[in-house]
Amino acid sequence: DGDAVQYHGIAAVVDKDEASSFLASELNADALLLLTDAKGVIPVEEWNKSRNSQPPSDDSIVRELHVERVNLADYASGSMRPKLSAAVRFVKHGPERPRMNDGAPFAAIGNLEDALDILKGKTGTRIVRE
Repeated sequence: DGDAVQYHGIAAVVDKDEASSFLASELNADALLLLTDAKGVIPVEEWNKSRNSQPPSDDSIVRELHVERVNLADYASGSMRPKLSAAVRFVKHGPERPRMNDGAPFAAIGNLEDALDILKGKTGTRIVRE
């Protein structure tokens, strides 16, 4: 058949954090959890100090970040920057009135094993509106 459509593949990389943020926004999710092997976001100065010595302690984890104060340039592109970028995007564009927490939408970053406690705000780093 001379009218057959031909498809050509291309190489592509989909950023899982940004894709998750987009999907959560489109679904009007109340929260976005970005789960990893880290306990949460560590301040840049603590991260830099720990690179050549002991890993940062759990006490150095930032518990809450306000979306307007997050400076993505402060985080290495291979570390928390993609997760923070996705979290900021979700918080800025999430539902105005979430059903779950009687406030604004939030994102949280933390360890996969702590998912329920992260959702409850007991651990991890929460990214919120002012």
